[in-house]
Amino acid sequence: MKIFIAEDELSLARVLSEFLPKAIEGADVTLKADGIEAVTTLQVIATGDKANWPDVILSDYHLGGLNGDAVLQVGAKLFPSAQLILMSGAADADNIERARATISRPFLFLSKPFMLSELLALIKA
Repeated sequence: MKIFIAEDELSLARVLSEFLPKAIEGADVTLKADGIEAVTTLQVIATGDKANWPDVILSDYHLGGLNGDAVLQVGAKLFPSAQLILMSGAADADNIERARATISRPFLFLSKPFMLSELLALIKA
């Protein structure tokens, strides 16, 4: 399973990149800390072999450069079968509605802080 993560909080990014490969056999994690870098990387991945396309795209809402809703919108267009998960510590209705208006297809929302088991359950759903 290929998991693409856009997360600018270094400690959480480190935890996710270490936890997911241990919790999901064969998981391959790509991690980017900035929205622009995340979108650029997704565009490059999309031009390559489909075997390297992400199965899951997980993005924080508040990123440098571009917000997570923009990252997931690009991911939704480039990888139609990828599961999309947006996470945010600011789980206010305005951010969620803005994301729903931006992202062209359904996505899951994960409110920070969260238990790793919650994330794992969403990915395996």
